[in-house]
Amino acid sequence: MRALPIVLTFLMSGHALAGTYKWVDEEGNVQYTQTPPPAGIEAETIKPPPKVDTEKALKDLQAQEEKAVKLRQDRLDTAKKEEEVKQEQELQKKNCEMARARLASYDQPMVKFVQEDGSKVRATEEERQAEIVKSQDMIKEWCK
Repeated sequence: MRALPIVLTFLMSGHALAGTYKWVDEEGNVQYTQTPPPAGIEAETIKPPPKVDTEKALKDLQAQEEKAVKLRQDRLDTAKKEEEVKQEQELQKKNCEMARARLASYDQPMVKFVQEDGSKVRATEEERQAEIVKSQDMIKEWCK
């Protein structure tokens, strides 16, 4: 009686290890079975796929996910840097235009400054020349 479970286990494990057969029946249909075809019909034995090392597969998947996260973050960082460069270039262009406009405003001999109280005062020639020099320095700084 004790031998029966052992025999059943042996028989069932043999069936689990059986190969898969591929053959064509009389009607031309391709058949896949785990039992050999009827006698006289040629069959191709198909090996079962190799066993998967799930622990290694999970580690590989995790490594791929980490790599994807890093690549995504690198792309975001690159896009952020490109946006910062673009904003810096726009600011530089705007400052350059303002510096050129400032210089053009001092091109006239009669320049007036607006005081804090809103009144206008005529600039002396020395003040005008000083502002021209400041404007030229700003142009050198911003208009590269």
